[in-house]
Amino acid sequence: MLKNSIRKFFSSLGSSQWKGLIFYSLYFLLIFLLIFPSNSFLKGILIILFFTLIWKIIAGMSWLNFSYLLLGYIELRILANWLRPFWLVVIALSLLWLFFRKIILNKKSSQFLSYFIITGWILMSYGLYFYLNWPFFISFLIYLSGLIPVSYLNFLSLEKEVSLNYLIYLLLNLEAYWLFSYLSLNGLQFGGLILLFQYLILYFV
Repeated sequence: MLKNSIRKFFSSLGSSQWKGLIFYSLYFLLIFLLIFPSNSFLKGILIILFFTLIWKIIAGMSWLNFSYLLLGYIELRILANWLRPFWLVVIALSLLWLFFRKIILNKKSSQFLSYFIITGWILMSYGLYFYLNWPFFISFLIYLSGLIPVSYLNFLSLEKEVSLNYLIYLLLNLEAYWLFSYLSLNGLQFGGLILLFQYLILYFV
């Protein structure tokens, strides 16, 4: 039964999907080889960036997928510095499944993927400050650099007008990030609070 389902799935793929599947498989193989802290962070970014550019040129990948793939690698690479291997694998496999649905199966999973990406970005930004003792200002700026594009895409997907409301949304999120950091919560508690606040106000602005 499973064998027939797998055979049916592969036989249903078109040429563009086959290209996507090949690049997708190679991409995640690269990610698992490059996320360990012993590897150079800059070298990993350059390799992933070059690979996704080749993927875009040959298979016509969208800029949205390009951005999510790059952000996904950055998150996993930095989270590998303090997450236990089990949780790192859970996050990596979840991203793998979400990307598979969106890129290969063409399922409408952009919103779920953006939620997952921004969750990882919150944990990553706060973790640089809370676990690795980076200056809070750097953590704050890194959070902002991820919040701007992902929030913009969320506004578009919810058919909200990107105007003054978008700026208000960003400012409220940044203020919450700043204030919650004074509570000295662990990464999971902090991430949960920020994510809850973020998506509550998303439906009111």
